[in-house]
Amino acid sequence: MQAGTLKDILEIHRKFDYRNEYGEKTTEYVKIGSVRCCCVPLRGEREIQNNEIWFEYIKEFKVRLHTDIEEDDRIFYKGRWYVVTSLFEDMTKQTISLTTKRINYNLDNNISDSESNE
Repeated sequence: MQAGTLKDILEIHRKFDYRNEYGEKTTEYVKIGSVRCCCVPLRGEREIQNNEIWFEYIKEFKVRLHTDIEEDDRIFYKGRWYVVTSLFEDMTKQTISLTTKRINYNLDNNISDSESNE
């Protein structure tokens, strides 16, 4: 990987399942770290589902190979949420390519208050 190509920063949020004080099973996404990345927009399209216009944006993020990331994680990048659809480790370039899809709904209620204030 060339020097200076990782100029953006993304946050990695991991899913944790737990039982709350009422005994309900709850899912929460907690920030586990921030890493530098290179963002490459791949495509965007618009489709109609259930009489509603749905915008689909596909982006590829390239991060260093040592980054702790899984396919169940969520990415927060420039005020938008993305779900990881595929991971590809390139050993020759020492990078991980993350193909992601933008989430069109707001996940702010699933993020702990301490993380959202940062």
